[in-house]
Amino acid sequence: MVYLGIMILLLTVIMMVFIIVHASQSVRNWKTAQAGEATPAGKSFGYKQELIRDMGGFSNFSVSFSIISILTGAVSYYGYGFNQGGPAIMGIGWPLVTFFVLFVAAAMAELTSAIPTSGAIYHWASILGGPTWGWFTGWLNIVGQVTIVAGIDYGCATFASNLIFASPNKFQFLLTYAAILASHALLNHFGINVVSKLNSISTIYHVVGVFLIIGVLFIAGPTHHVTYLFTTFSTATSSNMPYWGAFLIGLLQAQWTLTGYDASAHTSEETLNLAFKHLGACSSLLPFLGFSGLLY
Repeated sequence: MVYLGIMILLLTVIMMVFIIVHASQSVRNWKTAQAGEATPAGKSFGYKQELIRDMGGFSNFSVSFSIISILTGAVSYYGYGFNQGGPAIMGIGWPLVTFFVLFVAAAMAELTSAIPTSGAIYHWASILGGPTWGWFTGWLNIVGQVTIVAGIDYGCATFASNLIFASPNKFQFLLTYAAILASHALLNHFGINVVSKLNSISTIYHVVGVFLIIGVLFIAGPTHHVTYLFTTFSTATSSNMPYWGAFLIGLLQAQWTLTGYDASAHTSEETLNLAFKHLGACSSLLPFLGFSGLLY
């Protein structure tokens, strides 16, 4: 299992390098092609740009990186992964999920560069697959967007209400919840410029925070041999469940964390410099394998 884990890790790193090289080449080709063209690339596929471009490349990257959020995603479900699959979920499961997610992110980045609209996956499905696929994609996406905001803000309200009130009752909790939802509505109302700045700050906070946690664990945390990540298994939730079943369920920890990178595509129409936009969705995933591996 040690060799299997190392092989999956190497394959994932190779995939990341390939994506970086290919994306860089695509950017150079795009610049060369655009140099002699008078027609803006935003009119590709017959779409005329409607929104103002006010977001830089780093801010576009920060949107997805902040939504993925290793500090709230991976760490919050750290115990879940251990219960469902043990340390092997971290050593084998995380690189495995990252490897396959990179395929989705690369395809999404490619589509973003060709059809940079705020409708993103809805427009892609409608243009390439037809009205039916567009209808299903639009509804599934809006349901996901509504529920994920409600779910994340609910979790935020749980922490915030306990910080504000000694023992919050139901009314105090709902009041905190409503205030957080209202603040997000106001931020979106005031425009992408404010949101992009907040996301840039969030990215710096996440990077610094993760390295601080890694530093503390490196200095004061318990130590294990590297084989601990590849040979230690657990099915703590049920003695009757075979390990492969627990492992598959445990993968949900990584899958839950590595979502939301489509945000870079949704903000593509508001991003400056089209040449670099198609790197956003994909590049937001690249630092993650390193962070998660060091953290675990």
